[in-house]
Amino acid sequence: IPAGKSVTWVNADDVPHRIASADGGFAPSPPLDTDQRFTLGFARPGRFRYFCALHPRMTGTVVVE
Repeated sequence: IPAGKSVTWVNADDVPHRIASADGGFAPSPPLDTDQRFTLGFARPGRFRYFCALHPRMTGTVVVE
């Protein structure tokens, strides 16, 4: 995504999830129930790794240019 934009995660699952930074770069989301959303802005370029704090094998990376 371009720097200054946001990413919105949507829990489309039937169990809660919680977005957390893999390196402490941002505060974790609250637990997200089905259909709940969490939006986070990214002001600077970089690679921001994240995972589900409730299911740590679920991982991803936001790439900001």
